[in-house]
Amino acid sequence: MREPSARGRRPDLSVVVVSHESANLLPDCLDSIRRTCSDLDCEVTLVDNRSEDGSADLVLRRYPEVRVISPPERSGFARNVNLGLAVSTGECIMIANPDTRLLDGCPQSLLRFLKTHPRVGIAAPRLFNPDGSVQLSCRRFHTPAALLLRRGPWAKRFANADPVRRFMMADWDHATVADVDWLIGGCLVVRRDALEDVGPLDERFFLYFEDVDWCMRMKMAGWRVCYVPHATAIHFHRQESAGSLLSPAARHHLRSLLRFLIKYRGRLAPPRCRLRS
Repeated sequence: MREPSARGRRPDLSVVVVSHESANLLPDCLDSIRRTCSDLDCEVTLVDNRSEDGSADLVLRRYPEVRVISPPERSGFARNVNLGLAVSTGECIMIANPDTRLLDGCPQSLLRFLKTHPRVGIAAPRLFNPDGSVQLSCRRFHTPAALLLRRGPWAKRFANADPVRRFMMADWDHATVADVDWLIGGCLVVRRDALEDVGPLDERFFLYFEDVDWCMRMKMAGWRVCYVPHATAIHFHRQESAGSLLSPAARHHLRSLLRFLIKYRGRLAPPRCRLRS
């Protein structure tokens, strides 16, 4: 990973990693960034959400090239990402979870795709589960049926229902480049021009729906959101149970859904999207 040029030119790529009690995950994540970005002018920022497991000290000790910052108090995911975006200077910015491992060529493939497709605001790689299976990481916008079937004690029973499979894009091969409605935030790259046009994540979403909202705003402003399968990464994603309406994850999801519906006056998808010329 080459140090960014000091002559006023923006780095090729900025990488933002948000960590919350993730000391056990960070070494593999940062090692993969260091390895795959070795030929890029790249800057890396860790936003540590006031972790108590020594995450910040570990990174300062083992990765001197990484900038480490923290919010004044523990904050939601969107707030932490925005802190990283605010100090990033690259032409493109990658947001990567600490449970993500970039595979060889991943950042280069995403940067080439963005360079050759100037209307794309956000691009994301194909994600694999640790067992090598493809992770369903791109989505269609929510529908009332999909929301109902995925939340509640009946969620497992209806996991293969048509509305859920359509929402998850489960019947698509995930091997071709595609414009998608939105992408989960495990690993994605945003173009600086799009970020400056649309703005950062909406911090009113403490957890969940911040990625849906960002992609929706991108589309409403005329930017494309694309899935790029020839860029690849591993994501050790562990989804909390959707079946328990009393779990903290379910409560956060419900609050964010209600905020989303209020923000867009009951819409679950953009009314109309225009593409930039």
